[in-house]
Amino acid sequence: MAIHPSPSIACDPDALPDLDWVPIPKSLTYVAIAGNDTNDVAMASCCRPSSINLVERCVKWCEVPQRVLSQTGGSATEIGHAFGTCLNAGGYRQYILGVHVSAAPPSGAAPWAVVGLFIWLSMAVLLRV
Repeated sequence: MAIHPSPSIACDPDALPDLDWVPIPKSLTYVAIAGNDTNDVAMASCCRPSSINLVERCVKWCEVPQRVLSQTGGSATEIGHAFGTCLNAGGYRQYILGVHVSAAPPSGAAPWAVVGLFIWLSMAVLLRV
């Protein structure tokens, strides 16, 4: 069942729950801010083409668009900075921004790179012993 925004719920802009406990797929790279307005024009602009979703009645989130992932190299810090800059340009002045970066390799990453890293780490462990 989807949770719909309610005008009677006041969301604290200074409170964002631990994203590890919020029911958003961990296979996604996403940003989240406190609030329940899924028609938020500024956030919609920053998230485009991804849509704004709502969980826990006061957490708006969207999947990080590919253009932002490309610009930031998938770094949580850089994604946060890019979204913060975008939200500020859209008129936000007070918000807490959370970023979750998927543990999955970025799309288009060569599978051999992951295997190579695993082999390199295994060799490093074996040589330490």
